[in-house]
Amino acid sequence: MNRKKITPITSRCLVTLLSAVCAISIPLSGAEGLRLLPESAEALGKVGGRIANLSDPSVVRLNPANLSLIEGTEFMISTSVLHGSTDYTSPGGATASMGAPWKYSGAIYLATNPADSPWAFGMGISSPFGLDIRWASDFQFNLANESKLIPIAFSPGASYQLSDCLTVGFGFDLTWSQLEFTQNYPWFSVIPGSPTGVQKLKGEGWGFAPVASIAWDMDERQRVSVVARAPMKTDYKGSYKVSNIPAPLTPVFASESVFRSEIEQPGSIGIGYSVDIKDDLRIGFDFEWIQNSTHDDIPIDIGANQLLLNGNDRVVLDWENSWNLGWGIEADVTECLTARGGYMYSKSPMPDQTFTPAVPANDRHLISTGLGLKHGCGTIDFAYLLGIYEDRDVRNNQVAAYNGDWEFMWHQFTLSYTRKF
Repeated sequence: MNRKKITPITSRCLVTLLSAVCAISIPLSGAEGLRLLPESAEALGKVGGRIANLSDPSVVRLNPANLSLIEGTEFMISTSVLHGSTDYTSPGGATASMGAPWKYSGAIYLATNPADSPWAFGMGISSPFGLDIRWASDFQFNLANESKLIPIAFSPGASYQLSDCLTVGFGFDLTWSQLEFTQNYPWFSVIPGSPTGVQKLKGEGWGFAPVASIAWDMDERQRVSVVARAPMKTDYKGSYKVSNIPAPLTPVFASESVFRSEIEQPGSIGIGYSVDIKDDLRIGFDFEWIQNSTHDDIPIDIGANQLLLNGNDRVVLDWENSWNLGWGIEADVTECLTARGGYMYSKSPMPDQTFTPAVPANDRHLISTGLGLKHGCGTIDFAYLLGIYEDRDVRNNQVAAYNGDWEFMWHQFTLSYTRKF
């Protein structure tokens, strides 16, 4: 059987595809790739200082020890709208902008803390990470037409009060996720005159990650909490499809083959400190370390089409450990109205060599504000966050087409409703 040698440009095209697919499967807080920002408006409103003093039902996932702060039984539904822009300028002056700037996410939580028990329990269903990035299919370096990651996390948790000042919490994320990636394929670079094809990767898998936390009330006004989250490994299985295979290559390549990969999302350790400056004024400080160095490389298996990789059966990421640092403030304006504000600096884990536009990120400054309004047994919270990213000048990327100047900007709006029972 004659096997056509795949030219370097075609090989790079597929490696670009696979790099982006693997990148979008990695959890978006800047420091963690694609982990979304907090799922509740209360948390987003004080974005850099929420670990120790957050007290809505979403703590079942963020910090289960804080379930002890819940009063009775509470149900919360939350929705987020994000608007992002990514603008690219090549070294030669060509420009492009990310399409489909609006993104959506949501979550529901239930928590209960019986008055006569040291135990408290909670359950959440959320989308803690994900992305939907689209680029024009005809741009000069053939960026991905679309990168999409759809996750659903089930997060049960519990806390136990060891003493008046010490509480422990534990839980886990059981997460199903589906990733999808579509890109043009230049068959004409293998056989001149051949039409452009379309290649698509689609896979899904389950991941599991435990979380544990501890909260210490130093006195009536000060609280310290530590949260440790284990890495989550997901085995993705699905299909790789490519269209318009030139007739001379049909004995070598298949229009559909298997796709498999194993991706490990990073573990993290966060510490938060909060203090009640006055009865109606609280401030918190957070630091979080994320072990992104686990993203060394990612294995790739596309079955019968493995020859397209030219021996490159894994994608090099070489991400670096990263961190977040910030503060958040909360003030009771009246008995029914609470105002919030926050700031967080988030360090990007991606070096220039492995930067990909499928994860439009860089070091960033996050500024948030929010309001909470109580009425009867219900509370409505609203928050807005502005993500100011530092510009990125990429000149030594493993995919030469990604070299250039990148500019980013993100906005997030979150609305939550909490009902006490």
